[in-house]
Amino acid sequence: MKYVMLIYQGTTPLPGTDAWKAVPEAEQKAIYTDYQALNKAPGVTPGLPLGLPGAAKTVQVRGGKPQIKNGTYLAEGAGGYLVFEADNMDAAVALAARIPAAARGALPALIDGEPGAVWAVGGQVRAAFLFIIGADKISEIELIMDPAHLSTLDVKID
Repeated sequence: MKYVMLIYQGTTPLPGTDAWKAVPEAEQKAIYTDYQALNKAPGVTPGLPLGLPGAAKTVQVRGGKPQIKNGTYLAEGAGGYLVFEADNMDAAVALAARIPAAARGALPALIDGEPGAVWAVGGQVRAAFLFIIGADKISEIELIMDPAHLSTLDVKID
């Protein structure tokens, strides 16, 4: 069966924007690497590049006449698409989980058995937030982004 996956950027910065320039170069390279691996996955046919949402036009036909609106139909706009041929929906969902733009925020996790959160792109943890609990509340948050340190953590994502 073939599945079409629309990639919604949400708050994920787009290359060529000021927000993208604020993303560290190493993270930019990691995102490009993740998309390259995704495009080379068996069964994937990458879509053609799409333009930036600000340059989009939405066309709807009302009363037999086209109505044109500047911008995308949805606020966040589609950042891209791909076609994936797979045996079942589970395989499609697993592939979709590897899309960097799908990681929109931190996910709850147990980190070395303690409560925390992680930010993962393409299934790979890029940042870990360790919560230090005191007096029944979070009293401190430790942020770990060093790949060598991240590789030593036992992370269980809910």
